[in-house]
Parts: sequence; C-alpha cells; structure tokens
Amino acid sequence: MQLAFGLLFALTVSPSLTDADVRAALDQPLEMTVNNQSLPEVFEQIAAKTQVGIYIAPEHLALLPKGPNTKLTLHIPNVPLKIGLREMLRPIGMTYRVANERIEIVPATGLSNIGRRASWNELNTLKWLSTTQWDGGQLVTRRIDKHLQFRVHDPRAATKLRDAMNHAGAGTVEDVLAIACTGYGWTWYPRNTEIIIENKTRHALDRLISIRAEQRRFSAVVAEFAQKADISISFEPGTLDRLPTEVRDHFSVIVRNADLRDGLDTITGAAGLKYRVEKDGVILYLPTTMARPNNHANTDENDPIVARIQLPDGRGEVIVRESQLDAETRALLQKLAQKLTETAGDDKPTEKP
Repeated sequence: MQLAFGLLFALTVSPSLTDADVRAALDQPLEMTVNNQSLPEVFEQIAAKTQVGIYIAPEHLALLPKGPNTKLTLHIPNVPLKIGLREMLRPIGMTYRVANERIEIVPATGLSNIGRRASWNELNTLKWLSTTQWDGGQLVTRRIDKHLQFRVHDPRAATKLRDAMNHAGAGTVEDVLAIACTGYGWTWYPRNTEIIIENKTRHALDRLISIRAEQRRFSAVVAEFAQKADISISFEPGTLDRLPTEVRDHFSVIVRNADLRDGLDTITGAAGLKYRVEKDGVILYLPTTMARPNNHANTDENDPIVARIQLPDGRGEVIVRESQLDAETRALLQKLAQKLTETAGDDKPTEKP
C-alpha cells in the first residue's frame, strides 16, 4: 500500500493492533526463504505471515544500493521474528523499532551517517564494524588504522580518536567509534572501504532528508530539519520575532530526498533568511543582522575566525576558525601575516633628522 511519505506493508492486519501486540509478535517464530527478492516483496511476505504491519520511508529505501530494487537472498530458520529481522537487516545497514502499532524499518547508525545511497562495499564495511567487538587489540586496531582517513583539521586527530576509543568501554567497533567521535564534534562514515572521520556539521550538509510541512510554526520545521540531520540548527537572537507572522506561524514547505544544504536553501530563501555553518552547528539569521555567533556557537577568544566563505548566490556563508586549520596552513598564514606586517612597516615614511 502506497502512502504519501512511506511504504506500509500491512495486508490484512487488524486495525486494533497495539505496540504491545507487535512486540509479542516479535517473539513468535518465523521461518522463510528469500531468493533474490526485492525488499518490498520480502516485507510483504513477513507482513502476511505475522499479521503485523511493516513500514519503511522512501528516503530510507533510497539509502540502499539499488533503492527499493535492492534484492536479498537468505533463509530465516524458524527463529523468533526479532532475530530473523536482525539477521536480515544487518547486511543492508538497517534495523527496526516498534512504533505506531507496527514495525518500522530504519537505518542503523552507520548507514544514517553516510546520508546518501550506499554501495555494497560500504554496507560490508558497516557489517564488519557492527559485528566486531572492540578490545583495543592489535588485530582490530591494525585493520581500522589501515582504513581510517581524517577530514578534520587537527594534527593530533588520530591520537585523540584512539585514546577516546580506549576509554569508551566495551562494545562493537561501531559503538565505540560513535562515542569517541561525539566528544570532539566529529562523525564517522564509510566511503567505499575507507572509514572517514569528519566534522559532524560539515558532513551533515550532504545528508539526504525529506520533509513535508503544512501551515506549521517555522521553528518546528527547523527543529525537524535538525532532528533528521542530527545536528544543532539555531537562530540569531531576535530572528524569529522579526519574521512575518505568516512565515513564523504558518510555514509550508516540501523537501523530497534533497541534501540538507538544498533544504536549508529552500526554507531560508522562503523565509527571507540566510544561514552560516559553524563548527558546532548551523545558525539562521536575518540578512540585515551582522553574522555574529550566539551562545550555541564557538565563541572562544582563543579560537578566532580566520575566514568567511560566501556560498553561491548569497545563500549563506561558511565560517572557518583557527582550530579548523591544520598545523601547516596555520604556520603559513602566520608567516604571511608577519611578512605583511614587516612590509607595512617598511612603507612608513622615514623621519627627518
């Protein structure tokens, strides 16, 4: 059955089903064989066998190598449905939850971090990360180090990540990576067979999202953007109060499977706002307001702004702070600043005796 913003495989499910009923069904045994079948076909079979509705959003299907045409081949050997689902979904980077009186199929952390259509190599990397226990041993460490790539401007990033992983406690490599990155405002995601470490906010701009809002408060729409992108999106002080009432209280927008950057362009353009990307989040502001950081931004005087990069067509700006520069770039800029200072001194008129 096709819904506005999702696919619900329900067939003859009772309308009076509750979340408790769904959880009970997850404990019931299920045996089935899947032979090169698409995910919608597989979910239809499970719904028919269990009488439980299964829901997946199109934007989540779009993250898989061939979208809804992604096919599976496996055998579920008469085990509880929750175990069979887990084994079926892990190779495609998905998991499930019980909500709204049904089973909802959602991306696991790693696939969500990718934020776009994944390749099979990336799904295989995610499977290894989610099934391998982190023990700090040389075998696991060497395998991770071989594939790690850092896109953060910190010369000690590798050392910081390893120390944080060693202090994160027991868990899978996926769990430990997530904990270690969070402390530094980073995120991780696979790219082919590599594991990329990147600033969370900058990477979130490439995340695909879908939103449909009709006559809603603008702040609620922004909050949904932030929730889907898993980053902070806030306002310059006084920005909301200065928006027209029809924008602030009755905002409508449709964003279909677009990256966050395009989504932000859409809503800020419609509201007459601009945005800037900070180290710790995105800030929305009025064009007439000077772009100055608020309490949610990094205002440390020891981490000054060194550049403001204007996005095309006046859509906003990206802030670059000193801490985001690598050691080589920072040293180069310091030498340039010193040379300019010395040149300016040479240009001063000499005083007559």
